[in-house]
Amino acid sequence: MRAPRIPPSRTALTLRRRAVRRRAVAVVAIVAAIVAEQGARLPSYDKIAMRERVDRIVKGIGPNCTLFVYMPAEVGDPQHFHTDAMWAAMERGIPTLNGYSGNQPPDWPLADTRAATPAQDSAVSEDVSRWAVQWHLDPASICHVHTPPTPPG
Repeated sequence: MRAPRIPPSRTALTLRRRAVRRRAVAVVAIVAAIVAEQGARLPSYDKIAMRERVDRIVKGIGPNCTLFVYMPAEVGDPQHFHTDAMWAAMERGIPTLNGYSGNQPPDWPLADTRAATPAQDSAVSEDVSRWAVQWHLDPASICHVHTPPTPPG
């Protein structure tokens, strides 16, 4: 013979319901987080436009250049200009003073090489010359590549 089943107490039933609710809330929260993550937009870029910008830089690099600095005549994020210059350097197979890696050396004067005005052009050129002298290079051996602002569109 089996012992008679004793029904759970009200307290036990209440605790069981609360546990079920907590699990349901946790599952809903996890599902909401997963759905929210799937809706996140990742940064992207237009590779054709990027290639056109890099092409403009490559065309500005003279045939006798062995080292160059890209000094864009436009307003924008300097990191993008540095990245474009690095792509151009790889395409031409020559080094550039431009560069970006998320950090820069202390007192690095070439973090922003934009030269949209004559004053900016002069300031960047002076920074390049000082850097070249510091590292025992002839400042005249560094090609200064300027490109016009990107056409709208």
